[in-house]
Amino acid sequence: MSIHVYGPVPSRRLGKSLGIDCCPPLPNKTCNFNCVYCQLGRTRHFTNQRREFFPVANLIKEVERRVETVGKSNIDYLTLVGDGEPTLYLKMGELINGIKNNWGISVCVITNGALLYDEKVRDELLNVDIIMPTLDAGIEKEFKLINRPIRHINFNEMVKGMIQFRDSFDGKIWMEFMAVGGINDHFDSLEKTRQLYEKIRPDRIYVNTPIRPPAEVWVKTPSLENMDLIERVLGPSAKKGIFLINLSEEGDFYIEGEKEREIIQSLAQTIKRHPMRQDQVDKVLEDKYIKNKLEIINQLTELKIEKKKFHDKVFFVYTDIE
Repeated sequence: MSIHVYGPVPSRRLGKSLGIDCCPPLPNKTCNFNCVYCQLGRTRHFTNQRREFFPVANLIKEVERRVETVGKSNIDYLTLVGDGEPTLYLKMGELINGIKNNWGISVCVITNGALLYDEKVRDELLNVDIIMPTLDAGIEKEFKLINRPIRHINFNEMVKGMIQFRDSFDGKIWMEFMAVGGINDHFDSLEKTRQLYEKIRPDRIYVNTPIRPPAEVWVKTPSLENMDLIERVLGPSAKKGIFLINLSEEGDFYIEGEKEREIIQSLAQTIKRHPMRQDQVDKVLEDKYIKNKLEIINQLTELKIEKKKFHDKVFFVYTDIE
């Protein structure tokens, strides 16, 4: 049973994405941000110190087993993510080179971008195909309100690091912008963000809205009018345009195991990193020929997986994260 590798899971941006989690597992979420919208809940291990949480060889071995099981043709991207911020993994460069050289599958890193001020981190990321950094605000006050960074993170230095990375990086930069209603979805804020995006020169901009239960219950989705405003203001600053991904992802989740116990464990490991809708969990159980769904759900509850309603949809989420 894999510990650090999960999926492939359906991604609205990356297709069939095989997740590689290089941070300690929940509930010990390890990050230098404590974003109000995070689907993994609040940060417990608040740090800006990079560490070798796990041996590189172990992570690569897990990827190897999953690629052989699933098949290369069923994976669009090897995606470095984390139960927190993946660039806090000290051996990121070795991990990237190892998985890229072994299978020739495109590699993506999803990051909050905070550590791009560090030249060593920028160098370690040069070999990826796509990097997806987050910049949710062009105003420091709003950045702190939304992302709640650790005190070591300086907003201007962080943005400067993103600009420097663009100057040396030959791959694709797909910026991510999480639109939070009432905070970063007004014209003055968006105009400041646009000015920074123009300096970073991303290939694409993906505008997200909270589609899964966020860390803070007060987080709101922008109005349709404000979504149009975001698209109009930010769109011109990306080479290949802006993409609104405010709809739920579609596609199948790969869940390990044939025996009931293995399926439950694998399902729980996936939900910890990627909360799943009721219909997605039902589909997995149907594909696995599980008849007693209620019994499976009861066992998931014992693993701290519970149902939570958000935007009129029911999600299975890991609950030991407050």
